[in-house]
Amino acid sequence: MNDLPDEPICFRAIGVVKNAFDKSAPPQTIAAEESRIILDEELADGLTGLRLGERLLVTFFFDRSEGFDLRQHPRGDRSRPARGVFALRSPRRPNPIGVTQVELRDIAGNELVVRGLDALDGTPVLDIKPADTREIEFPPIGKVHSPYAEPEGAPIQVAGGELIGGTIEIYPEFVAGLAGVEGFSHLIVLYHFHLAGKAELSVHPFLDEQQRGIFATRAPCRPNAIGLSIVHLVRVEGNLLHVEDLDIVDLTPVLDIKPYVPAFDSRRAERIGWLEGKAEEAARRRADTRFRPD
Repeated sequence: MNDLPDEPICFRAIGVVKNAFDKSAPPQTIAAEESRIILDEELADGLTGLRLGERLLVTFFFDRSEGFDLRQHPRGDRSRPARGVFALRSPRRPNPIGVTQVELRDIAGNELVVRGLDALDGTPVLDIKPADTREIEFPPIGKVHSPYAEPEGAPIQVAGGELIGGTIEIYPEFVAGLAGVEGFSHLIVLYHFHLAGKAELSVHPFLDEQQRGIFATRAPCRPNAIGLSIVHLVRVEGNLLHVEDLDIVDLTPVLDIKPYVPAFDSRRAERIGWLEGKAEEAARRRADTRFRPD
């Protein structure tokens, strides 16, 4: 592009990260521990007004990143489709700049103590600013492996995936959370509709010919694209949950898992709105392309 500036754009480091991680580690592991940000003493007055407990955005330089690819496999996992670097948080970027939301735990002079920062020890800090706390970020705890490579043709509800098997892979840093899960026959799985199109407040659901409000449907293109399925747990094998009754697309990011307990979760519904007389069709219907990105 001819409009791009010819000269490189230079930034000075305003501080440096100090923590126990001088070598590469899973981002969640680093973020779980406290880090210190040592600010240039000449810039300490710029911290005036910050409050303990406040959420901050820390922008930093990936100083140990070398080179970049415009298409990369998320987290280096070649079982997942390659995506453009600007659709990823990879440090291997044309301009290796990272940004992470953190919690301010303490402040003294030119030193901040924060939790949630996933930068290595010695990382140069470029900027600090208050975060927009209207946004909530959840890291995936794992991913689904299922027979459905794409949403098209997949069941639209669990009723259509009866006895269909697959696995839920839990990432190593979360495996300890599986202790005791083998005692339950069914699990509630919360996940991200990562292949859904933009959020819509009015949609044409699979089982109806009329437009309906998104919160009166189970369509995936929601303001917060979160799905919920109840699956049958067959067995636990290390970090793998072998499950049945799947209606979830392959490689879907998993956000949370809870035990299904009928005494807690089963309710007798007095009415089911526009789905009256149509819900039984869910076992036979398969998804089409209507909720895919344009």
